[in-house]
Amino acid sequence: MLTIKKTGEHQYLATLENEIEILDRNTLYLVKKRLSSYVKPHREITLDFGGLKSITNGGYKVLQELLNKAYTKRCKLDFINVEFPLPNKILKMSDKTFKLQKKLASGI
Repeated sequence: MLTIKKTGEHQYLATLENEIEILDRNTLYLVKKRLSSYVKPHREITLDFGGLKSITNGGYKVLQELLNKAYTKRCKLDFINVEFPLPNKILKMSDKTFKLQKKLASGI
């Protein structure tokens, strides 16, 4: 379901299997569970959504939980190969997390 490779010091690439086109709550829960051990301070995880067509509303809730966990642990979570109509919702959640991380890092 999810392949995780170390791409550099404190950097990881998590790739979904090609046959996954729709992420529902249950599938994203398994992704979140698999990524949980990698979400640690000062790490960068890139999640490759290549081939993914959509995420259900329940899936977005689990994705938000993953972003919140990354935020609290000061782990940067990025998304690549995101196809329409995902970018607006994902970028909105990801951008909010990045801004909050930046704010914490600057001591505000």
